[in-house]
Amino acid sequence: MRFCSGCWLVCLLLLVPMMTGCNSASGGADKGHPTYLVADPSFKPEGTVRLAVLGFANSSETADAVGFFYPYLEEALREKPNYVMISSWTVSRDARRKKIKSEYERLERQWRKDRMFEPDLLREFGQAYGVDYVFGGEVSEWLEKEVEMNVEGYSHSDVAAAFKIIAVDSGAVVWEARDKVQVKSAHYDPSVGAARSDRGGIARGEARIVPAPPPIDEVARRVATNLVAALP
Repeated sequence: MRFCSGCWLVCLLLLVPMMTGCNSASGGADKGHPTYLVADPSFKPEGTVRLAVLGFANSSETADAVGFFYPYLEEALREKPNYVMISSWTVSRDARRKKIKSEYERLERQWRKDRMFEPDLLREFGQAYGVDYVFGGEVSEWLEKEVEMNVEGYSHSDVAAAFKIIAVDSGAVVWEARDKVQVKSAHYDPSVGAARSDRGGIARGEARIVPAPPPIDEVARRVATNLVAALP
């Protein structure tokens, strides 16, 4: 199933280089981020928007990337008091109580496979659960890379994530964004501090210290902030 179709969509493609340092705009978000944004111009919610999390996929090479990223998304959403994210754990528990657990599990499987939901099933679930919008997310990169000792360059940390807000009544994506941030260490030159032999054959010089990747938690927090700050 394809999404983001229809003439009502406004597509804002902000394809910018990945940043290597802090470059924040208002609201704590990095300037020029998120790197991709698609929004239905009619999505201008009034009052509190309850977002039921029906799926959060992990396509990175880090097994626990979603668990690492999710708290930063929740933290960022607290700065948007008109949005309330209902965690997948809570949705699963409520679905069992409301006797719609099988529908919830089918939707969750659809998200993991297609990053989308079947509209009729979503409508049935949303009406029974009592929400107008659902949330689907993905972490596609969670990487800490240390530069090799004999290679000039940088250590770096990278996080990429995305999420969609989908209307229950139509099954249409009304808001979608993804973002990636890469933060680099100080430049590393293996020739600096490399041991050399003097005329007597004795090694001289200081030990080379390879810089560690920057703290990935801070990178994740920036990605979450960039995504949430773009919400209407």
